Amino acid sequence: MTSFSKRTLAALAVSTALFTLPALAADLENESYSIGASFGKYLSGQLEGQKDLGQDVDLDALMDGVEDALKGDTRLDAEAMLDHLNARAERLNTALQDKQQAEMDALKAANEAYLTENAAKDGVVVTKSGLQYQVLAEGEGDKPSAEDVVTVHFKGWTIDGTQFENTYTKGEPSKMSLIHTIPGWEEGVQMMSPGAKYRFVVPASLAYDIQDPKSAMAPHSALIFEIELIAFTEPKAGNFGHGASMGGASMDDALQLQ
Repeated sequence: MTSFSKRTLAALAVSTALFTLPALAADLENESYSIGASFGKYLSGQLEGQKDLGQDVDLDALMDGVEDALKGDTRLDAEAMLDHLNARAERLNTALQDKQQAEMDALKAANEAYLTENAAKDGVVVTKSGLQYQVLAEGEGDKPSAEDVVTVHFKGWTIDGTQFENTYTKGEPSKMSLIHTIPGWEEGVQMMSPGAKYRFVVPASLAYDIQDPKSAMAPHSALIFEIELIAFTEPKAGNFGHGASMGGASMDDALQLQ
């Protein structure tokens, strides 16, 4: 009985192993395929970006290179391949710089066109610096100096209508020292009395004259603000507030994001 049981168990073990082998083979095939497909997807994304920059690729030669490298027998030596890759990288960098410059030129032209169009609107005043403003409501009383801490409600947009800040939706105004804000704010808010509400269009030269295509804010961006001055006070130790913000963080900080 014991002998029969051992033989039976052995047979069952062999049978189980035989049924497992095809599954293992299938897993190996699928795993290997998945590795290749994953590599192919990554490579496809890279090549698509290069194609957008005018640099195509010979897929047959590419596949030959992958296969030869996997076999450890490439038809070009390492130095020759490096020369070819460096030459391609140089062309890609040049094409990318040209593309970015063209996009920056287009953005600059769009912002200049917006400034010209806005300046011609009724009620818009343009200062010597190029700051544009429109009085939506007048206030009463004295006006702040650059060193004063102002309490304001404001909304901010880019010229395409994208709003990056709105203190009204946050339920409380913002407090800041004018001297710590962008030049357009520093000049504009000093024209206001408490209770006033102005609409400003601030040229890039009076905002953040960004010329880096990798910046969080588009290059050469003019900014639009509606500012309501609630109050102002003389500065006290440690009471300087912050500059205008974008998306809840300091705009200066936000513009460092890339």
